[in-house]
Amino acid sequence: MKRIIIIVGVILFFGFLFSPPVQGGKLTSWYGIRLSGLGGFWHPGTDIGHYVGAPVTSVGTGTVTRTGNEETGRGLFIDISHYGVFQSRYYHLDSIAVAAGEKVGHKTQIGTVGNTGFSTGPHLHYEIRLIGIPLPPHLITRPGIIVNMFR
Repeated sequence: MKRIIIIVGVILFFGFLFSPPVQGGKLTSWYGIRLSGLGGFWHPGTDIGHYVGAPVTSVGTGTVTRTGNEETGRGLFIDISHYGVFQSRYYHLDSIAVAAGEKVGHKTQIGTVGNTGFSTGPHLHYEIRLIGIPLPPHLITRPGIIVNMFR
C-alpha cells in the first residue's frame, strides 16, 4: 500500500513537469490492453496520429540514452532519461535530431513524426516509464495530451 501511495504522489508531482510530445494530432491508441486481428496484447504507451514531419519535442529536461532504427518494431526511435528515474520513449519517427549522450531541454525538438517500423500509419508512439515500469502517459503528462487529441 505504501508503494502505491508513493507512486501516485510521484505521478501527481511530476505530471506538472512533463508536457505533450507533439502539438495537435489525434489519440489513436490508449495505454493498456489492445485488441487486434492478431489477438490482445499489452500496449505500454499512447499512439498519437499526426502528419509525417510534425515536430516531436522532449517532454522534459533530460539526457538522450539511445537512438536507433529497428525496422521490424519501433522504427526510428529515441529514449531519454529524466531526473534519474523517468524515461520517455518516442517510436516510429521520420527523423532524429539528437544523439545518445546529448542533453536536451524541455520542449526541445528531438525529431519528427513518421511511419517507420511496425506501423499502420503515421503516428508517434509515446511512453513514460518510472524506473523501467511503463506508466499511463495520460496520467503523467500535462492535460494537453488528452484535450488536444479529441478535436
